[in-house]
Amino acid sequence: MTGALWLLTGDAEGDRGGHAWHAVFNRETGTGEAVVPMYNKYDYTNLVYPHLKFGVDCGDFSTLKLQAGPMFTAVREKDAGNYRGLFGQLRYEMKLDKLFGCDTLKGGTFAFQGEWFDKGGYFQDGNDSSAFFARAEIGWKF
Repeated sequence: MTGALWLLTGDAEGDRGGHAWHAVFNRETGTGEAVVPMYNKYDYTNLVYPHLKFGVDCGDFSTLKLQAGPMFTAVREKDAGNYRGLFGQLRYEMKLDKLFGCDTLKGGTFAFQGEWFDKGGYFQDGNDSSAFFARAEIGWKF
């Protein structure tokens, strides 16, 4: 189990504000896909994300990982609340070389990932429904 705090400073000006994190060459989502719509073009800014991470080995070839925690704004924006919502991610990953017993597949993984984001008072558009995201992926590290 790991406790972590992800803190992104920045202004309250919103999209591409003068002090936002401008991800010029980096297009990964950082936390997950379900929270991406909070930001324009992956400009992560004004976020406080305290969370816990758990990981369990499920035999020789697979792992199960879970992370969850509330999200807040570091700087209050206009009349919006500072609670963005509750985020959770579950990921099941299998090592292909161990799964099939083939050294040629070393570095390959097959994973299932699911995410859930329950919106908080920060969102005033009247749409307070939860967001869900799921995917299966094949990855390779070399």
